[in-house]
Amino acid sequence: MTNYKDHARSMLFVPGYQNKYFEKLSKLKADKIIIDLEDAVPNNIKDEARRSIREIYGSDKFKQDKERCYIRINKVGSSEFKKDIKLIEELRVNQIVVPKIISDGELEHISHIVKNEGG
Repeated sequence: MTNYKDHARSMLFVPGYQNKYFEKLSKLKADKIIIDLEDAVPNNIKDEARRSIREIYGSDKFKQDKERCYIRINKVGSSEFKKDIKLIEELRVNQIVVPKIISDGELEHISHIVKNEGG
């Protein structure tokens, strides 16, 4: 029999700059919460979004929600990709969502970076 506790029945995407949602994470009933740094965040505020994520991810209030949260990073090769990888390494994020993979090579590249650079 399948244990449905291990499966996500619902996922909520939250733009990485929307601090008002971060305060409510523990009240949200979604199985998984995807904190989006990619297309939900306008290019001119991506650094601000990373600062917001850094603040909430390190807070005591957020500890209970880390297990069900993922961070959606920007596309491999984009100008924001390396900044996102640096953030997930710094915060020791265990779960990421990778957008718009075009080739196996891109996925292998991300896997290599995460495995070998501390992410």
